[in-house]
Amino acid sequence: MTLKFDLAGQTFSFLTAIDRAPRKANNPATFWNCICICGAKTVVDGTKLRCGRAGSCGCRKGERISEKVKT
Repeated sequence: MTLKFDLAGQTFSFLTAIDRAPRKANNPATFWNCICICGAKTVVDGTKLRCGRAGSCGCRKGERISEKVKT
């Protein structure tokens, strides 16, 4: 099977796609094993990576919240 988008090696915000993750049951989406800049490994939907909805493993969440509180 050829991939429509090969994201391996590409960086999206703080995540770098490593390789394709095994397909989840009853879910046609393609998931990717990724590594965050903090060193954590996570599995992310490829569509969310490409459109910018997944930017980190969650380690940056506190930073985003503090920025919102300041404004």
